[in-house]
Amino acid sequence: MIKDILFPRRCPVCGEIVRENFVLECDHISVPKNEKKLICPHCYNKLSFVGDSHCIKCGAPIEDERTEYCKRCRSTRHYFETNRGMLDYTSPHSERLIWDLKYNNKKEYADLLACEMAARYSRYIASSGCEALVPVPIHPSKKRSRGYNQAEVIAARLGSNIGLPVEKDILFRVKKTVPLKELSPAERYANLKLAFAADEYAGSYKKLMVIDDIYTTGSTLDCCALALKSAGVRAVYGLTACIVPGRE
Repeated sequence: MIKDILFPRRCPVCGEIVRENFVLECDHISVPKNEKKLICPHCYNKLSFVGDSHCIKCGAPIEDERTEYCKRCRSTRHYFETNRGMLDYTSPHSERLIWDLKYNNKKEYADLLACEMAARYSRYIASSGCEALVPVPIHPSKKRSRGYNQAEVIAARLGSNIGLPVEKDILFRVKKTVPLKELSPAERYANLKLAFAADEYAGSYKKLMVIDDIYTTGSTLDCCALALKSAGVRAVYGLTACIVPGRE
């Protein structure tokens, strides 16, 4: 395609033009042939994926395989059912990938994230019984300045890969919050409280899965779950591209 020649896809890890097809995890998913050049094969091995040893509630990686819950979840009441996070956000490659996706207009990086999320969590999504994906909304003013919502872009790619509808207009950000990065868990929750509202149409679904780029403490997912459940949704699950480990 002319577009591929004029604007070749660049690797989200090294930034160089991707010259080899990426097929390691995507073979069984319906990804167009020209969309398989998502990452350099050798750079793929630099990504820190969350393994089997993770918190059974939030999905954060934990070191002790005998431990079921991370430190955060042992001391926090969550309003969502479960969450899974794909990449360890403390890895510099993960952090840079998300930064470029959010702030450097690298929307194409969502293709890799969605492809891997579909490959690794299709069973989790299916077993949850969720009927649709719901991206975490950002405030309208932020969306105007950035031009897009990164969670919405990931959800759209993921929904296309796994055949689930994406409901981007049933959950709203009604309160502009301060940046969460430097806040404590309690401050995060207070900052996000009443920040989201759900349309009554959300109640036509029994189970929904919220999609986001990063899970840090769970405050965002909890507040989204509360808003959706207040509209009549029975169960809310989460799936995030990256997650911060629940340190012991």
